[in-house]
Amino acid sequence: FPSGGVEPGEDPADCAIRECMEEASIFVNKDSLIFIGGSDYACENTSVDKVLYYFSRSYSGNISLNFENTEYKWVDKNEVLSDGYIPVSKDIVDLIPT
Repeated sequence: FPSGGVEPGEDPADCAIRECMEEASIFVNKDSLIFIGGSDYACENTSVDKVLYYFSRSYSGNISLNFENTEYKWVDKNEVLSDGYIPVSKDIVDLIPT
């Protein structure tokens, strides 16, 4: 999952778009983004980050990974929970449209 921090003054949806471009070389149109929820995530250094989740049904471009990622695969939303891809609760996964 492309992920990253929101820059000062940046809209969270714009951050999601930027991270998709930086990490996978794909363009996601802001109109196609659906905010599906947020949660708090406890980091190893005991700080707590707010994690926001967006979903997009479409993108343009060919996936090309950067140095942060070595592989990708498409998964069913239920696999997200079983394989522990990201720190996400079942409540958030249930909000992903099918």
